[in-house]
Amino acid sequence: MSGLWPRLRARWAHLEDKLREEDKQQHMLWSFWLMQGACILWPMPWALLAVWLAGLGKEIWDARYGSGFCWYDMLGNMLGLLAAVIFISLAPEGLYQA
Repeated sequence: MSGLWPRLRARWAHLEDKLREEDKQQHMLWSFWLMQGACILWPMPWALLAVWLAGLGKEIWDARYGSGFCWYDMLGNMLGLLAAVIFISLAPEGLYQA
């Protein structure tokens, strides 16, 4: 069991390093702001689906024509979406679609 904790810490440190990369932070920011705009246009479930599909589509494009599909990019997208959902849920009523 003592070998488990060092491995978990190493994995966590690796994840932290990956999420500090500029590209991953751009994925977080773009997903956050796209979600803000999408929620003005559509109800949250539709906005969430649209922005998630846009991120997935970008990764599929990268897999075919770019640097390859990256699960860390998708994680960045999901973290940006999560931050946006939290932000939107704290916003005053009437600012976004119901």
